[in-house]
Amino acid sequence: DFDVVYTGLEPKISYQPNTAFRISFVLKFVNKRNVADSAFQKSVQQNYGLEMRYNVLQKGSFGGKINFIELSYNDDPTTPVAYEILEALHPGLNVTWNATYQRNLAHNLTISFNYDGRKSTGSNVINTGGAQVRAYF
Repeated sequence: DFDVVYTGLEPKISYQPNTAFRISFVLKFVNKRNVADSAFQKSVQQNYGLEMRYNVLQKGSFGGKINFIELSYNDDPTTPVAYEILEALHPGLNVTWNATYQRNLAHNLTISFNYDGRKSTGSNVINTGGAQVRAYF
C-alpha cells in the first residue's frame, strides 16, 4: 500500500508571435513522498522542457516537446511505489520527447499521427507511435 503526497511548481513562459505559432519554456519542480510507509520513500524531480506548436487554419497542426528530467529517489527504484513516484522513469537524467501531426482531410475527416520517446539512465530508448483517423457526423 502507498499514499503518495506531492507538492510542485510548474511555471511556463510562452511566446506567440502570431496565431499560427507558439513556443513555450516549461520548468517543473516536484517533491513526492509515500506517507503510508514509515520509511518515507521520497523523490525530487526537476524538469526543464521546451514545447512548440504550429497551426495552419483549416489544414492541421504540428506540435513537439522535449523534456530533460532529473530525478532523485531515496529507496529501491524497482518497487511498485517507486514506479508510481518516479512515473515509470529512473533516478538520474531522463529525456522524453513527443511529436504530433494532425491533418484535416475533409470537412468531417481528420487523421493524426503521434510519436513519443524516452531515454533513462541505464536503459535503452523506448519509442511509441500511433495513428488515428476520425470521422465527424
